[in-house]
Amino acid sequence: RNHVTAPGPEGRDVDFERVLTNVLDVFDRHQIRYAVVGGFAVGVLGVMRATMDLDFLIHREDLQTLHEALTGLGYRRIAQDTNVSHYIHAEAVWGRLACLHAFRQVSLGMLERARAVPILEGKRIIKVAQPEENARRIRNTVRACVTGISPAGSGWAVPVNTR
Repeated sequence: RNHVTAPGPEGRDVDFERVLTNVLDVFDRHQIRYAVVGGFAVGVLGVMRATMDLDFLIHREDLQTLHEALTGLGYRRIAQDTNVSHYIHAEAVWGRLACLHAFRQVSLGMLERARAVPILEGKRIIKVAQPEENARRIRNTVRACVTGISPAGSGWAVPVNTR
């Protein structure tokens, strides 16, 4: 039931199996505390939802290690603010990653409560935020898209100087 490809930027498919295998290897190797959230997480939990990117909740203390590791995989950070970092890859098959920064009590609790779920026909394990927390995240995302205001009351991301 694992959906491993989806239409990506410029009509090319994102190879979720390739991305997840490499990104989860990085998380394991560097002991990055994470939970997958959003559309992909909901799909892992059994509710199919189209998605073209991966959303991760990452412990704030692991953000620099994460950035260095993702850069090593060929990702480039295109935006960052207090709450989120956005990454893209030059090759569309690698997709986009949104890394939400866990530092508030609520988000740290989400990391602690994340459960391990088998994916890719049991070849991998991924930590997934609880279903009710994913539903709340999706609701807040939709609300922000409609109103243009994030739940915190400000824009979600500030462009990063890429020079």
